[in-house]
Amino acid sequence: MTDFEPDGVLNEGEDAVADGLGQWLTTSQDAPTYRLPGDETPVGELKAGRYKFYAQKQASAPRKNINSWWVQTDDDNHHKKVWINVDYLTNTTGDLPVPGLPKH
Repeated sequence: MTDFEPDGVLNEGEDAVADGLGQWLTTSQDAPTYRLPGDETPVGELKAGRYKFYAQKQASAPRKNINSWWVQTDDDNHHKKVWINVDYLTNTTGDLPVPGLPKH
């Protein structure tokens, strides 16, 4: 198993997906998926339900009226390592990272 820095940031060269790390979280509604956090064009969809998420990242150029934090998973269209906005997760509040999920 891979070690993480005390702040939960992935070390250089680490891959949370390959290392089997992550956290099971629930989406409250269907969510569009994106290649990169903050992208404008979706590549797929993640149906409402429980999924394993591998990492999180704050968008470098957040879009207006949405959370700046994004979480990485595999979507229902078989896209690997895609991102959804944290707003689609249950039990999240404000513009904050997901506690315990590694930062990418």
